[in-house]
Amino acid sequence: MLGMVIRNLISNAIKFSSRWGKVDVYALQKGNQVKIFVTDYGVGMPKETTDRLFDALESMTQPGTMNEQGSGLGLIICKQLVTDLGGPIKVISKPQRGSTFTVSFPNFS
Repeated sequence: MLGMVIRNLISNAIKFSSRWGKVDVYALQKGNQVKIFVTDYGVGMPKETTDRLFDALESMTQPGTMNEQGSGLGLIICKQLVTDLGGPIKVISKPQRGSTFTVSFPNFS
């Protein structure tokens, strides 16, 4: 489940970055929590959009920087999977500056 979430977040980060853009992926362990961050420096989103990203009733989709299409379901599914793992998924984004998605869950090791 976690692999599916990370693949989707990285795929989205690439989709909304410029052709030679940069995507950072890193993880931190703090106590019994693990946080994974996926950051892009692409088109970003306004707060009105980020507030609705994970809402199953408002499946949203927009074309990527190279006109890639999506279903609008990826982040909704990611939220459910992360919740099933015991943690939240969050996003911080600024238009024209990029987005950071953070996934937190208990350390299973």
